[in-house]
Amino acid sequence: MKKDIENKASEVIDNSFDVTDVSIVPDIEDSRLTFGNTGLRFTATVLYIDMRGSTRLLSSHNRVTTAKLHMVYFHTIVTLANSLGGAVRSFNGDGMLVFFQGNTKER
Repeated sequence: MKKDIENKASEVIDNSFDVTDVSIVPDIEDSRLTFGNTGLRFTATVLYIDMRGSTRLLSSHNRVTTAKLHMVYFHTIVTLANSLGGAVRSFNGDGMLVFFQGNTKER
């Protein structure tokens, strides 16, 4: 395993890195998103949102109640992000990463 990691690190470091400019937030299934020496560059506004007080919530409520609250929270954020043109890209615990195309919101 160590040798595999060292070989991959050398491969990445020793070769050029090709960047392609794109005009949209890439779809999560975009075949150009790889672990190779390629990247996609786009202009975006990034939102990372995390539930305040979630550790306290976990310790003060039972699992079912906590799960229900998390489901409502995630549903609300995803619905709002989608309605504003956001692209949800990951969930990390009770945090969520959302990309919005561009750096301004036109109404």
